[in-house]
Amino acid sequence: MHRAATTEGSEPPRRVLVTGAESTGKSTLCQELARTYRTSWCPEYLREYFQQRQGKLTRDDQVTIARGQARLEEEAVRRASRVLFVDTDALLTCVYFEHYFGYVDPVVSRMADEEHYDLILLLHPDVPWVEDPQRDLPVGRVRIHDRLREEMKRRGMRWTDVRGSWGAREQTAKDAVEKLLRNPAARDRR
Repeated sequence: MHRAATTEGSEPPRRVLVTGAESTGKSTLCQELARTYRTSWCPEYLREYFQQRQGKLTRDDQVTIARGQARLEEEAVRRASRVLFVDTDALLTCVYFEHYFGYVDPVVSRMADEEHYDLILLLHPDVPWVEDPQRDLPVGRVRIHDRLREEMKRRGMRWTDVRGSWGAREQTAKDAVEKLLRNPAARDRR
């Protein structure tokens, strides 16, 4: 569960999850939003872990990856001002491990249930796929996207759809963030 990171008398930063299938622009959008709002962002821990493991993952890596992501997020929230942009969460980890290994660790599923974000931006796989050593689903992105949406619906989550050109995606995201910052009580998730 996320803890509020505050200094005495200050509000905790709003957490914005940027999620979606591979090569949908999550990292790029997080970086751009962090630059726009002069704050920090939390990168995807899996990238670092994948490199450490030289691309060889097993189903047993799932808990380590989810906990590493949560640790990075807690570190990033301490540096954030007003808002933190987070690239990936435990739920997306569940979806990918289900896809690749047919297994979701109960620990990671509980982590996904306990996460809280003030705004969720769901990026659609409607932009060109960009090759990367960690990516292998140029066609399977739609399956991952659909599975993620199913899980989000099942958990009662609400989100903002982000689709279209890079410019349209950025504008949709900024509009949603502005709405959140104007009305801090408004939240997409639970």
